[in-house]
Amino acid sequence: NLNFERFILNETNLGDGSIVSSWYPTEKKLEVDGQFYKGHLPTIIFKGNYHPFRKKESIDLDLTLQRTDVQLFKSYTENILTNLRGVVSANIKLSGTLKEPSFNGSVHLQKTSFLVNYLNTNYSTPSCKIDVRPDMISFDNVVFYDEKGNKAISNGTVFHHYFKDVSMDLGFNLTNFHALNTTIKENELFYGKAFVSGLVNIGMYKNKLNIELDVKTEKETVMNIPLNTAEEISESNFIEFVSNEIDEEIEEEKVDLSNIELNFILHATPDAEVRLIFDEKVGDVLRAKGDGDLTIKINDQGDFNMYGDYIVKDGDYLFTLQNVINKRFNLEEGGKISWNGNPLEAELNLTAVYRLRARLYELLASSEDSASAEIYKKRTPINLKLNITNTITSPNIGFDIDLPTTDEATKNKVRSILYVSNQQENIQELNKQVFSLLVLNQFIPPTGGGTASYSNVGSTTSFEMLSNQLSNYLSKISTRFDVGFN
Repeated sequence: NLNFERFILNETNLGDGSIVSSWYPTEKKLEVDGQFYKGHLPTIIFKGNYHPFRKKESIDLDLTLQRTDVQLFKSYTENILTNLRGVVSANIKLSGTLKEPSFNGSVHLQKTSFLVNYLNTNYSTPSCKIDVRPDMISFDNVVFYDEKGNKAISNGTVFHHYFKDVSMDLGFNLTNFHALNTTIKENELFYGKAFVSGLVNIGMYKNKLNIELDVKTEKETVMNIPLNTAEEISESNFIEFVSNEIDEEIEEEKVDLSNIELNFILHATPDAEVRLIFDEKVGDVLRAKGDGDLTIKINDQGDFNMYGDYIVKDGDYLFTLQNVINKRFNLEEGGKISWNGNPLEAELNLTAVYRLRARLYELLASSEDSASAEIYKKRTPINLKLNITNTITSPNIGFDIDLPTTDEATKNKVRSILYVSNQQENIQELNKQVFSLLVLNQFIPPTGGGTASYSNVGSTTSFEMLSNQLSNYLSKISTRFDVGFN
C-alpha cells in the first residue's frame, strides 16, 4: 500500500493519491488499484491486473483521466510543441504485453492551447476528441483557432504497429490562418508573418514525409528575405576567449532534406508584402506587393527547387548610401522576380522611380547660346529610375534619367550628354548626374561643360536628408506606420 501527498510527475502536480497492489499466488497475477485526487475531484484512476508469466495478454488495465492537466505530457511533445495548456479526459483499456501494448478507448482534450516551435505560432482548440484503437489514432473535423480567432479544420489518422512502423495522414483546411510568426533569430533564410487560406496535407509512410500545400496569401502577411548574413547585423556585447588550436576536420553542417517530399503551391496576392533586405542597419530594404503562382519542391533526394514568377503591383525601395543619401523610390508595376530552380538564383527585373523637379539649365547651358539656355531655367519633372537586375543574391543596380513631360528635341539633347556611347566615362557621367540629383536635387555642369559655384550645396537638401533619415528611424519603431516629412 502506497500513499502519496502532492505527487509530482513531469513537473505536474497530480495531487494526493494511493496505490494498492495485491499478489495472488494461485492465479499468478498482480492486482493494482490506484487513484489520485486534487481536493475531492479524481484526476487519475487505474485498476486492473498484470500477469507477469503470460506470454500473451499479460495486461488487463482500465485507465481513466478526469480533467487532468495536459502538462503531464509536455516532456513528450516539447521538441515540437511548447506552452502546452489545457485538460485531458480519457477512458482507455490497456491490454496486450509490455512489449506489445494495445490501447482501446477515447481521449478528449478541452480548452487546449500550444505553441508550434518551428512556426512560432500559438493555436487553441476548445474541444478535440481522439479515437484510440490498437493500431490507429484518429480525429475528425477538429477546429483549431489562431490568436486572432481565425480557424483551421483538421482531420488526422495515425497508423502504427505497437507504436512502430508509424504512418500518418493529416489534413488542414485553413481560412485566413496565422501560419508563420518568426524573426531572424528563428530563421536566417526567411522570416515574418504569414496569413494563408487553402489546403495542407501531411503524410508519412515508411519514414518518408510528404507535405503538400496549396494556399494563397492573405492580409497582414509580411515576408522578409535577408540578402546579408546574420553576422553582419548582429552585435557582440561580450568577450569570448577561444583556443588557438584549429580543428581541420570541421565541416559545414548541412540540413538533411532526404526522405522529405514537399510540393508547395503558393498563390501570392497583393495583400501580402515581400521585403528584400539588403542592409537591415540602415534600412536598405525593397518592399513589394504583387501576385504570382510559385511552386516550391523538395524531392526525396534532398533537392530544393523553386519555380514561378512574382509580378510586382506596387512597392518601394529605400535607397541608402552611407546615411548621406536616403531616398525612397517607388516600384513600377510590372517588375518581376523569377525562379527557375535554385531559389538563391532568382532573377530580378525591377524598376523603381524617384520623382523630383529640377531645371535643365546646368546640364544644357554650355551647349546653347545664352538666349536659348534661358528656357531651361524652369524646373522640369524628372523621373530618376533605378534598375535592379541579375540574381537575388548578387543584384546589379543601374540608373536612368527620364524626362516625362519635355519635348523630344530636349530629350535627345539630354541623351547626347548622358549617353554618347557605352564607354565607361559616359556611365560615370550618368552616375555623376544621378547622385547630384539625389544629393543636391539639381543637375551639375557636365565634364568639360564649364564650372559653377555651389557654395550652398550643404544647405540645398540638408533638411530633406535630415527628414528622410528621421522618417527612416521612426519607421523602424513599428511596421504599422511610416512617417515622412517634406
